[in-house]
Amino acid sequence: MSRVSRVPYHQNVYDLLQIEPGESPEAARMIAEHEAQHGPLPASVREWYLVPNMVLLVWGNQALTQFRETIWFDPHEFYRAFPLNQVLHACAVGHQVPIMDEHQGVTNWMIELDGTDDPPVLCDHGEGESTFSAFIGQWFAFLYMVGEWLPSGLRRPPTIKQIQTHPAKPYTNGLWLRVADEPFQPPVIDFLTDQFGEPKRTLRPGGVTTYTYRPPGGTIRITADEPALTGGLSAWWVHAETPERLAEFAAILLPWGTLRETLRADTDPARDVLKRVRGA
Repeated sequence: MSRVSRVPYHQNVYDLLQIEPGESPEAARMIAEHEAQHGPLPASVREWYLVPNMVLLVWGNQALTQFRETIWFDPHEFYRAFPLNQVLHACAVGHQVPIMDEHQGVTNWMIELDGTDDPPVLCDHGEGESTFSAFIGQWFAFLYMVGEWLPSGLRRPPTIKQIQTHPAKPYTNGLWLRVADEPFQPPVIDFLTDQFGEPKRTLRPGGVTTYTYRPPGGTIRITADEPALTGGLSAWWVHAETPERLAEFAAILLPWGTLRETLRADTDPARDVLKRVRGA
């Protein structure tokens, strides 16, 4: 059964990388042609590959240079995300769709097309499985902190203009918490507004709104369905400049909905904070 929410499956990744997802016209054309012949892609997969410059569309003469400028790029080049045309071809001919491999071909990651909107990703070495959106979230959290991921505009010596338009990575202290699909409770917006003042409100397609609060020492961002939607969801991004400030934010948020159970920490500093607050 498809979810009714229009909150992006990968909103936490967009928050981490500070990108607007958008839509690549060429990727949209390729996907539309595939779907006309073979049926729809899983929703979370479709969303990801529509993002401009996420992966190469096809291998070509300039593939190596272009590959290094894509969003899904490992700066150590140990891992390689497959181009869109290969992913679509694999979707057309089978149920296991390779999406990434290790540079020596030792390990491969595959989407298992099981009819769900957010299908599982399997590793051929039996290292467990997770949904596609969870896999992408975990991968970029790792790449950001350990793999030294940079925006493509900063991967080569940047100009002054590039420095101004591509801000330095703001989350390298690891003090962030996130959740991708929390049931949306509209009163939390009024509560946070009372706590931190009016948020910046960004309207997005499908009746989705991003509420961004910037209290001293951090950021709290909620991307949520319209309040009247039954079954609406919200994606949360919480960052702080110090462990003490992150603990204060977490203590405020944990009583709401299922955040006590669902807020996720991807780094050791954030895990330490979350464990301490949950145990309080």
